[in-house]
Formats: sequence, structure tokens, C-alpha cells
Amino acid sequence: MKQQIAVMLALLLSSAVLGVAGCDNESKAAPSASDGGAGVAILNDQQSAEVLNVANGAEVAQGLLAGPRATEADIKAYAQRMVNEHSAIQQRQRQLYQQVGIIPEPTATSTQLQSTANTTLQDEQQRGGRDFDLSYLLNEIKQHQNLLNLIDQAMLPGAQNAQFKAALASFRATEQDHLTAAQQLVARFFGTAGADAGIGAPTDAGPRDGGIGGPIDGGVGGPIDSGVGGPFVDGGVGYPGPY
Repeated sequence: MKQQIAVMLALLLSSAVLGVAGCDNESKAAPSASDGGAGVAILNDQQSAEVLNVANGAEVAQGLLAGPRATEADIKAYAQRMVNEHSAIQQRQRQLYQQVGIIPEPTATSTQLQSTANTTLQDEQQRGGRDFDLSYLLNEIKQHQNLLNLIDQAMLPGAQNAQFKAALASFRATEQDHLTAAQQLVARFFGTAGADAGIGAPTDAGPRDGGIGGPIDGGVGGPIDSGVGGPFVDGGVGYPGPY
């Protein structure tokens, strides 16, 4: 299992390096009131395909880590579900890319996504016990919600191929299911108040005080709540979060 996690991390890191070459290729939508006039980076099929590659890979890597490390059986089961379903989704999506001639294209969005996924995984490798359980679930909530926003605001609007657009819509439904399941687990094991506090402002307190704990300021939380946020979350630039 440790070897699997190490391999996934190496793949994530190498993909981030390869993605730098295509960072400036997104097209900008016209500014709108909803995004503060900043404009949303609309992604074409090739660019969206790379985002999906990164997102699926990140979910598999985090799930492989969470399976043996989580303390609750239901959280372990959720992590295994993420590994199984995102692996299967990745395979189906790659088959579709071949069928319709989509070649994934890195952009600033996918590169930032990769970087945040690496940081998240590295942070979670330092955690254990209930601290890990809460950190993993809160990351799952934020990652899935942010990816849903990205699908709605950048990927579906820029989709060109009908089959790819249908696949995106199907993927969105799956992401919503994953988000709901993670939210239910947080509410079940940590309570509604803890879930609300953990998803909100960063804190230096432990999980029982309402936050993930110290590393959230620069590890799990920082990349999600600060410069990575983009118009989808915080009004910053580019990318909506670690998914």
C-alpha cells in the first residue's frame, strides 16, 4: 500500500511538471457581475480533459492513503469508493478521448489543480487518528464542491463535443453524490457544528475545537482558501480549489 501511495505521488508530481508548458492557453469569458468583473477561464474539451485527469488521479491517491489510515470503517469505505469509482471513471474518460479525438491539454487551471493536490496529499501524510479523518473528509467536501463549480462555470460552458459534454454531465452527478456522502460522514462523526467550523475559516485548534488544525494555514487550508480560490470560491485568480 505504501508503494502504491508513493507511486501515485510521483505521478502527481511529474504531471505537474509536464503541465507547466500549457499554462497560458485558457480563453477568458466576458466579465460578469457574478464574478466581480474578473471573468471566468472557460475551458475547451482538451483543457477540461486534463482537469479531469488530474482530478481523478488526485482522488485515487488520497483514497489510497485514507483507506488504511482512517480510523472509522465508514470513512475507510468511502475512501475505497473514491479509489474504485474515480479509477473506473478515468478509464472510461480516456476511452472516450480516444474515440472522439480529444488530446488533454495542460493549462494554468490544471497545473494549479495538480499543485494543490500534491500539497493536500503531502499534508495528509503527516496526519493520523481523528485529525486525519476530519482533514480527509473536509478536503473531500471542498474538492468536490469546487470541482462542481468548475464544471458548471468553465467546463460545461466550453464543451464542444456532444459526447464529451454528456460525459461531463454524468461526471457532475457522480461528483454531487461524492460530495453528499462526505458531508454526511462529517455530520455523523464530528457533528454539524464541527463540520461548519472546519469548512470555514482556518484555525490553529485541533479538530474538536472546530478546525483541522495547524497545517490548515499552509497545507490543507491555505492553498484552498487563498490564492488558489479564483472566481469560483474567493474572488482570486484562476482555479477553484484542489480538484
